[in-house]
This record gives sequence, C-alpha cells and structure tokens, in this order.
Amino acid sequence: LASRLLSGDVAVVDASWHMPAQNRDASLEYIQERIPGATFFDIDSISDTASDLPHMLPSAEDFDIKMEQLGLDGTLPIVIYDSHGLMSAARAWWMFRVFGHRDVAVLNGGLPQWRERGYDIETGPVNTIGREVVSAARIKSALDTSLVCSMESVRANIDVPGVQLIDARSRGRFTGMEPEPRAGLRRGHVPGAINLPFTDLIDPEKGELVNP
Repeated sequence: LASRLLSGDVAVVDASWHMPAQNRDASLEYIQERIPGATFFDIDSISDTASDLPHMLPSAEDFDIKMEQLGLDGTLPIVIYDSHGLMSAARAWWMFRVFGHRDVAVLNGGLPQWRERGYDIETGPVNTIGREVVSAARIKSALDTSLVCSMESVRANIDVPGVQLIDARSRGRFTGMEPEPRAGLRRGHVPGAINLPFTDLIDPEKGELVNP
C-alpha cells in the first residue's frame, strides 16, 4: 500500500469504529491521525437511518450517494483499514462487496501496523482541494443478495442440515455471561449457532490475521 500511494492508483478508506462504552470518536481520531489521502467511512451514518436498529444496510441508491460524498466511484481499487488493526474495516469491506464492488481489500494490521512500520501519517483537517468530484450516476452499486441473509431466512434454516450459523462475538456475549454493549439487547445467542470469536483469528499484539 505504501508504494501504491505514490502512484495514486488506489483509494484508501478509514473505517474505524468503536463500541459505545469506549467513549471514543473515530471521526475525530481520523482528523488527528490517518494514512495519507484516506477518506473516512462512517459506519454509523452509512446505514439505513430510518431503522430503529443500528448499522442496517442502506439502499444501493443511498450507498451511492455516500460514495459520491467520499469521492469514490469504484474505478480505483479500495483498501480499507481501521485503528484497531482489524475490526470494523472488515464490516466496511463486506458492505462494498454486498453492493457489487469487488476490487476491495482490508489492510492487514491497519493503522497500528502502518504506524509501527514507520510509514507516513497525515494529521489535521482534510484538504479536499483538487480532489475529483464524482457523480453518483457513475457509481453502479447493486445489492448482491447472496452475501446477506434476511431474518426470515435465518429462522427458516436454523434446523436445516448443512446450514451453519456462526456467531463471531466474544464467548461471554455468546453465552450471556457478560453484558451487552447496547442497552435493551437480550443476552445469549441464536439457537443452533456456534461461537467463533473474531478475536481468535487476530494476533492480539499485531492486530493482524493469524497465520493459518
């Protein structure tokens, strides 16, 4: 990524997000420290804001409007990172994939490893002077229904052989032994699910995917 930044043939996206209890502002942290040229992907606002549930997928049309605001039209490969190492970047990666954008990657180790390896860091207000203005009409998003499941489909397949639901939350949340981070959420898990905490797949010191 560091070498490709110089050639300008890649778009970089900061998709950092924090649990409510952490009392951290990802958008402010983006202003304070980011990979040069990165745009900020706000997972809270790039969602179905009409829903009373957080982070529901927006429509393809609304997604295109957000991409227009970010200056992304899908013509360049996209690399996504976050300030944890690898957490919310995966969510943004999935969203791009859901809406049909295939040339998208997650930066392994994210901002922590970028900083650790001594690459350039950009700080301060974002300079948008000279940034190309894109039109939503140039962005061709379309929902890929094979990459997202409805609530009704999950319920219908709970007991179907060969269909397995995986819960990637912590073991404590899966078992209901630790509190949920949002008020009003019931503890426990969907019947038939198995637990594979996403943290088990990430090196805790480097924030990178573990070597299989």
